[in-house]
Amino acid sequence: MIASRRVFARDGANVSVGKIAKEASVSRATFYRNFATLDDLAATLMEDNVELVEQFASKEPDSMATLYHLLLDIALRDGLIAKMFAHSRSPRFKEYADRLDAAMTPALERAHDAGQVHAGVTVRDVMSTLPMAAAGKAENESAGRNDGDTRIHQIFHRALFTTTAP
Repeated sequence: MIASRRVFARDGANVSVGKIAKEASVSRATFYRNFATLDDLAATLMEDNVELVEQFASKEPDSMATLYHLLLDIALRDGLIAKMFAHSRSPRFKEYADRLDAAMTPALERAHDAGQVHAGVTVRDVMSTLPMAAAGKAENESAGRNDGDTRIHQIFHRALFTTTAP
């Protein structure tokens, strides 16, 4: 699983089984013994990501900014939230999108009430920043900038929130 996260982070959501198997030092046959398809692997990793977000949201219901930065870290780490967002019409990935929406909506509503997010920001707006952030990370890396993740966090925080980035 760690190797697959590295490959997704490095190469984006459109990777091959061969790249993941090579990174994990296993054969393609071993991969297919564990996962029927690449989407099955992505779904397993997404399940872990969604559970992490749900757990955080239930423990920190008044911290939309921190919840957002957790999502952003996940997106920058493995790019799978971007894949889920892009494939949200597929029943499997739509379920994950719906669960993330359910976890974030109460926190976003409280952040609106407290004036912590810009007026009109929706969960869909929040989610749409994640693939953009992943693309920004790739651009920073190709340009040799090593401050990329911090800079990305700051830029997207300013776009969504009225507060200082955590």
